[in-house]
Amino acid sequence: MDRQEAQLSFDLKTADDLFTAFSETVDEYLRKPLSARRAVVCAMLGWHIVEWLFTEAAARGLTPDLRQLRDKVIAECPALARIRDVADGTKHVRLSRKTAIQKAEHHQGAFSAGFSRGFDVSALQLIVEDGSLYYFDDDLKIARQYWRALLRTYPAARTDDRAD
Repeated sequence: MDRQEAQLSFDLKTADDLFTAFSETVDEYLRKPLSARRAVVCAMLGWHIVEWLFTEAAARGLTPDLRQLRDKVIAECPALARIRDVADGTKHVRLSRKTAIQKAEHHQGAFSAGFSRGFDVSALQLIVEDGSLYYFDDDLKIARQYWRALLRTYPAARTDDRAD
């Protein structure tokens, strides 16, 4: 049996489409920022935009290197490294490769997520090797801004009908 490529993502056909799905899912997550389910769906959609950009570049005759593209986006947006690790950690249960994240936790603070971060607020948090703490909602907002800007400029993703 010959191997055939199939697009199995329903109406999501382009990196722009995937970004829109990611952005909408981030909005849903931000309305319930303690939802682990929504958080991991955001991570999976948000990280895999890089794969879609790679595929679109190859389809246009460009020859990007996937590893270089991944390295580029992580260098330009370190939040995507943490998002990638959450996505991969969810997909594979555990990561066998090195990750800076030491713990991904639902921190139950004394105050609800509606309070400012100056208080001990409940949040989904990532703690990295050096002890730094990252709020997952902040990482998602940063990644969304990054992808929005990159999709406007990345040659493989440019289309004549793209609104700037």
